[in-house]
Amino acid sequence: MGTPAFTPVNPMANPDLNGWLSRRIDGKSMRALKVEREALLLSLKATGLAQPATILNFNPVPLSLDGGIGFKVPSIVDEAVQENSRFHWKHEGRTYRASVLTIKEPRVFPQIKDVKVEEGVEAGVYDMKACKQIEIASCFLVAYTQGTPSSSGMGGVVAFEGDRRVLDRTEDRKKRLTIRVPAFVRLPNRTREYITEDADFEETVAAALAMQRRYCNSQTQQAQNYWDQGDEERKNITVVHRVWHQFEMDMGWRQTVAPWVTLQNEAQELCAGCGEPKKRVDAFFCHKCQRVYNPLAAYMAREIQVTHPAMDRIEDADWPKVRKEEERRKALRTGL
Repeated sequence: MGTPAFTPVNPMANPDLNGWLSRRIDGKSMRALKVEREALLLSLKATGLAQPATILNFNPVPLSLDGGIGFKVPSIVDEAVQENSRFHWKHEGRTYRASVLTIKEPRVFPQIKDVKVEEGVEAGVYDMKACKQIEIASCFLVAYTQGTPSSSGMGGVVAFEGDRRVLDRTEDRKKRLTIRVPAFVRLPNRTREYITEDADFEETVAAALAMQRRYCNSQTQQAQNYWDQGDEERKNITVVHRVWHQFEMDMGWRQTVAPWVTLQNEAQELCAGCGEPKKRVDAFFCHKCQRVYNPLAAYMAREIQVTHPAMDRIEDADWPKVRKEEERRKALRTGL
């Protein structure tokens, strides 16, 4: 899974310029930029256009953006995050956890607009620009729902205006909580102005978790397909696939551990009859010679009858299971 790129309304010239500007206060142009930055921050706060924004990450992987934005939302399995600091939400009989990141300040940065020559030396001319908190939160939301192919449709991300205290009333499920989620309008100069619009919190979370489950299933299914295709394709199974598999187990969406979790290609099952590798993990018969891999499992799955020759290979200790199952089936047939 790649890291989505951050593309604000006014792209950063250099993500390190914030720190550089703080240190370089000598010189007329630098002092002017410092004053401009402070004035921009003051204006945003005074007009109420730069409210805190919060991101909830319900995923077992952290969220981050390329492009120097400098924010990262921990995963729900990050041991560095204390459990009592996470957000918990009950949905469809399960308790979901989320890591919480609140962006308190807008990201202000200098953007180059021109280059001038003074006394034979080229110098950049900068304007101070700002990414509001809700814009940054929106970039996280879009990146993990509509972003790059590696992360598109992941879901499990909720962004809203305000800090965690906005969610205090969620403890009373009789009341519907309204949150303000990111939105934007297009200005005549083709730029976006980020705003917020009302949304029902429960519906917003439900949609994010539904998308997350689809993504989780697609990841584990992709790994299973790699496994079924043999040694060469099995190399494509990554730690990300295994993380989502573990999440699937933790949530109760899956009861059996997949064979590719440890990914030991050397342990690939071979047919005892012809030596051909097992083509599918759930196969009962060798695709080449039709030998039954596990007679007891095949019988319990009704793939073979008790009279099948392969049943002679069942261990003595397993025959009581066969007799009990055969009696159960006979009783069912008698009932018909």
